[in-house]
Amino acid sequence: MGFKINLPPHKRAAGRFIGQVRRDLIKVVEEAAFKYGKTRASMARNIGCDKAVITRKLSGKSDLTLRSISEIAYEANVRPRIVFEKAHILEEGSNVRTSYTSTNIYAEDDVYHDYEVNRMVVSRPRMEVA
Repeated sequence: MGFKINLPPHKRAAGRFIGQVRRDLIKVVEEAAFKYGKTRASMARNIGCDKAVITRKLSGKSDLTLRSISEIAYEANVRPRIVFEKAHILEEGSNVRTSYTSTNIYAEDDVYHDYEVNRMVVSRPRMEVA
């Protein structure tokens, strides 16, 4: 037996957007560690906070702010950019579209990942890190 959480469409869309931003930021941090040898501790030191602060933000135990996204992205050598896309309203209270292109992450001229997922998803503002 399972349970169902009834969320209004706007809260569901917000949660999905925040989750996507968090996943993309984690990928950026992991790529910076691999490519530039940066650790969360060194990023935190440069930002002026403790490593635990970055870990809590990336794990979801602490809220991400535009400032924290910007600071972590800067330390990972990427530039965040949010792109708002038009949602196709199919019915009242439902913002659904048929395809969604994932976040594109660029650092200098290197493309870290760029892929397209074709499925039904709730449309939300897309964060591009460029």
